[in-house]
Amino acid sequence: MVGYLMSKLIIEGLMPDEEIRWKKISCKCDHSDIEKCYPIFKNCIHCRCKYQEDLMPRESFKTSVSVKNEKTGKFKTITKTVTKIKINRGKIYHDIIGWYNLVEN
Repeated sequence: MVGYLMSKLIIEGLMPDEEIRWKKISCKCDHSDIEKCYPIFKNCIHCRCKYQEDLMPRESFKTSVSVKNEKTGKFKTITKTVTKIKINRGKIYHDIIGWYNLVEN
């Protein structure tokens, strides 16, 4: 897209790879058989955690939200740019459970 530039996404809660426990667990999938791979084969902690990490955004993004007008009671949709998120990590494997927007803009 010409003329379209998104700002950098600030991510709180990043950890060095050597401190993330799930990255030290080897993959248990049999990649020669699709039925023995994640997500069908649910017992692979490594692949489950990697999938969760891959879902996290790496660049700022736009989202639409509904805002209620207190006087009229009507809703309107506005577009906001998310530029800062925080990671919610699991205690055991340090996996990414989710993330949320930190700044309203």
